[in-house]
Amino acid sequence: MTAAVDLENAEDGATAGFLAAITPLDQFWPDCCDHRRYRRVPEDWFCAVTDVVCSTAAVAERGFADVNFIAAAGIVAAENACLPERPLVTVFAGDGCVIVLPPERRAAVAEALVAVRQLAAESYRLDLRVGMVPVAELARRGAAILVARLRHGRSIQCHLRGTGVRIADQLVKQEAAFRLDQPSRDPPDLSGLSCRWAPIRARHGAMVSLLVQPTVQGLEAGDAVLGEVGALLDSVLGGDQALHSPVAAETLRFRWPPKTLALEARSRPGPPWLNRLLVGAGTAAIALSIRLGLRLGPFEPRRYLRELIESTQYRQLLDGLCLTIDCRPDQAAQIERSLALLRRQGRLCYGIHVADSAHMTCHVMSLEEHCHFIDTTVGGYWQASGQLKAQLAESEAKAPVSTEK
Repeated sequence: MTAAVDLENAEDGATAGFLAAITPLDQFWPDCCDHRRYRRVPEDWFCAVTDVVCSTAAVAERGFADVNFIAAAGIVAAENACLPERPLVTVFAGDGCVIVLPPERRAAVAEALVAVRQLAAESYRLDLRVGMVPVAELARRGAAILVARLRHGRSIQCHLRGTGVRIADQLVKQEAAFRLDQPSRDPPDLSGLSCRWAPIRARHGAMVSLLVQPTVQGLEAGDAVLGEVGALLDSVLGGDQALHSPVAAETLRFRWPPKTLALEARSRPGPPWLNRLLVGAGTAAIALSIRLGLRLGPFEPRRYLRELIESTQYRQLLDGLCLTIDCRPDQAAQIERSLALLRRQGRLCYGIHVADSAHMTCHVMSLEEHCHFIDTTVGGYWQASGQLKAQLAESEAKAPVSTEK
């Protein structure tokens, strides 16, 4: 059973200046769970999706940090291909990403994504599936994508509702016509992409990846379910969910040399050996500045760490709810018991996975503009998605799938 999108009442947006016309929201709860705060993506836009074709063997061999890195690389390469503007809607999904884009950026984004696919194969031995689906094709199939923007630290984070992304992902997996399989002419521009932080240990004992998908009909009913989940988390976690963010100053440890030193050097113009020396020296200076708490030119470590924590994308809407939270093991168990009850009532499906640490991948455009993607060190979103998909398949087998009208 799928949550239907009300196409009659979802407000449409003009293609020109679509994103700029969406007023950013100020708080995740309850704003991002209110479909009235979203705008429908115009039908001449496109939805690009990527995902690493993960096997247990591949993850065991490469580790999930590489999977996260390639997932974030799709976002960074696509945004760099569109500079100096940033006209894209991007969402990190752990083992891939979603990019919603205007028609004039189709060729640039497609080339960027196939370049990342080639990098994944050649440098990481990972199989990255890449595809792009017209939003008009999704509308023809009764699906829509709705977008909202949220102020997140000093950056803007996008959230998505509607079943359009899920349908686009299915089409890319099932129909070759929607996949981007052409070879890349040039390497991707990954300027600003880095992985410089050591794994972040859970302060409270459990780093929880949580996916929740309402299975009730209609966006308004879906809002109510998401509100119930928010109230449940408030009850279990004690009211202030920000205290259970996976990232905190006391658990952040800058890693030197950074794992991505060679890749960062290759992504810059000039001789690779010189870039490697410059990147190594620069990151060593930053590591020393952070450790000693001393200002380094325009880099003020305390301010940067505070803004990093504020800009970490640990909760988002991607059709359903995606969260990474740091809590006690007994709280994680209580959350799962409560979600299981809501599932038996036919209100939602969920996936949950518990680890002991998280991994952060960063996109630093400047000291003033940066965002940070989070997943557990064992691929919690990927692990939880298996449980969610199994529950959705079971629910859909019991009831006919409705179309969005």
